[in-house]
Amino acid sequence: MRSALPIVIVALLVSSLLSVAVVAEMGTPGAAIDEDDRPASVDDQSQVAFQADPADTTSRQRLTGSSVNAYTTMGPDLGTTLAASNDELDQEWRFHGLEYEWDSLSQEERTKRVTAYTDRLLQRSDELTERDRAVVRAMADGDATPDRVVRTFARSDHEAEIILENLDRLSQTAASVPDLKTIIRPVRGTIETHGGPVRSSAYNTLSAAGSSDASTIILVEVAESGAVVSTVSGQSYARGSHRFDNRASSGPDQITDISGGTNRLNVLYPWARSDEVDTSNSYDQFLSQHLYSFEIHHVQGRLSVYMDSRTTDIFREVQELRLDEVPSEPIGTWSGESAVVSVNATPSGGPLHFNVTNSTGHPVNATILADDQPIAETGEDGSTWVVRPMSGQEFTVQAEAETIAIDPDS
Repeated sequence: MRSALPIVIVALLVSSLLSVAVVAEMGTPGAAIDEDDRPASVDDQSQVAFQADPADTTSRQRLTGSSVNAYTTMGPDLGTTLAASNDELDQEWRFHGLEYEWDSLSQEERTKRVTAYTDRLLQRSDELTERDRAVVRAMADGDATPDRVVRTFARSDHEAEIILENLDRLSQTAASVPDLKTIIRPVRGTIETHGGPVRSSAYNTLSAAGSSDASTIILVEVAESGAVVSTVSGQSYARGSHRFDNRASSGPDQITDISGGTNRLNVLYPWARSDEVDTSNSYDQFLSQHLYSFEIHHVQGRLSVYMDSRTTDIFREVQELRLDEVPSEPIGTWSGESAVVSVNATPSGGPLHFNVTNSTGHPVNATILADDQPIAETGEDGSTWVVRPMSGQEFTVQAEAETIAIDPDS
């Protein structure tokens, strides 16, 4: 078994650094932010849970109520990296406590220790959710930046990955414990709800790990009901939503088996579930956690959702789409003195495609801005994809020494 001494030494070193850096990562709880950093508030007039009847693509979960949105970029961040390292050490310490003198324990003692460990992981999952919810509410109230929201989500994703790895270790360490798979399954299913491609990519950028592009723009949308983060990289569109209000902490189950869950899924995502586009799918049920999970691979990408059996609603949705497979249609052309901007829109509030040319039709370099913030460059081919909030957004395009205002919803 592992010695506790190296863990303690590293923990002391990281803790001393955290006292300096963690404030920079998280900010002061409840502290006001500069007026220039406050995202603009917009009123989302639609109160429906999904974009209604999208044409030839997946339904997209949306927020309800008054929403706030802002664009942000991520870069390497020492505070987040150290805070995440502390999360890792905490999980390592807990696992060390589980396996300490394991060989000398009776079967009953091993079972009790495994149960206590997995119960603590479920409690930690609740804590991560509450931390995410708190920062979302703070941004909605004007007390947190979108950067802070993304950093918090990224930490949750990373800690969830560490926990999932430890569950794999648990499967090896405690293989002799009766019904171990039955104990682990609902814990794994619950922890997986904290992940997602936008969160994971953000953590890789913040920690300077992997190959994530630090220039990638992330759109953050928040409301009292939850949050949506989305981004475009090349021809790939990733989107993750979290509806806190769709997850119940008590009450009877309205869905009691996988058949009922599948029927509900068919109602919420009719296109993705149709025989013509559903290429493969998988599902799981975690009755003790009132949770059903579904993953659908379709002709445009992948859809993963987590359904609450009490509310019958989706509380986590993750979508990855290939934009060259998603339909789009022209929504307008805006002309300046020497530049012309054509915009195509994808359904369900999906990304916009900008194409910028000069008066003779040749592509030109251009910068796309939202609220005076640069969010995309067209490059040599004169085109680029831009994510947009469900509530609408006006843009400006700077090209050929002029600025052209773009209102996709006009």
